[in-house]
Amino acid sequence: TLPQLSGSDMALSLGQQTFLQLLTQKRVVSQSEALEYLAGIEKIDGARGLERGLEHVVEQINKRLKCMDLEIRGYHINQTERVFALINLVSDDVAKAEGSTLGPAETAVFKAVLAALAEAEDYRAPVGDLDGLKGKLSGAKFEALIEDLVNQNWLAVDANDLLTFGPRSYLELADMLRQAEVDVPQHIILQA
Repeated sequence: TLPQLSGSDMALSLGQQTFLQLLTQKRVVSQSEALEYLAGIEKIDGARGLERGLEHVVEQINKRLKCMDLEIRGYHINQTERVFALINLVSDDVAKAEGSTLGPAETAVFKAVLAALAEAEDYRAPVGDLDGLKGKLSGAKFEALIEDLVNQNWLAVDANDLLTFGPRSYLELADMLRQAEVDVPQHIILQA
């Protein structure tokens, strides 16, 4: 059963609400973006609940999101950079129906690309090397799909123009990646 919470238990401060809205719009934000957002939000008249910093803000928001099976998670991309995303902790029918705009053909291609990256050296591959995975998609639709997956942070393009896993894949598909023996970063942080 769901915990019984009063309205005051669920309430977020104006600043926390604004930060959560920005995060849901962007999907994934870097730590520097998050800190920039917090600085801007603090200037809003009446915005409270941000005084104790980013980690505290995320912790407080996560306490309220837990009953909805949602959570803000962050992880280190490298030694100095973290990213944050709002994730659904449950793979239920609603999440499956609303969480993806991909059709069956696009989903199959996405899974094939993830599998190919899992097998690639350093989990990176030139996009051209993945053309054979386009399945029933035309070349243009395959390129548009890859671009869309990059824009949604499921995939990323590194400094050498190689395709790799994006932050959302590490955050939301971690179990699937581990099953494919991908080294998922161990620095998942800020879980309430």
